[in-house]
Amino acid sequence: MAMAVVLIILGLLQIGYAVLVQMSAASAIHEILAAVAFGLGCLCVGIAGVIVRLDDIKEIRKSSEHQAEALQALIERRIANNQP
Repeated sequence: MAMAVVLIILGLLQIGYAVLVQMSAASAIHEILAAVAFGLGCLCVGIAGVIVRLDDIKEIRKSSEHQAEALQALIERRIANNQP
């Protein structure tokens, strides 16, 4: 979980840096740098999401006797979070 938090922070910092560079771009190379930084920031945030999902799967597999109950709780929590 700590790795996911670090990747989210890194990704958001890269996206913020990209926005600042894009706003003050003096040449095409600065615009390219901003686009690359923005893309890498999005990748970091996406990878953090994958790591969170893998942590969820690992938690489910830890308790073999309560595996079905944990999976049901996880599904219900995801459904509850997606409802308006």
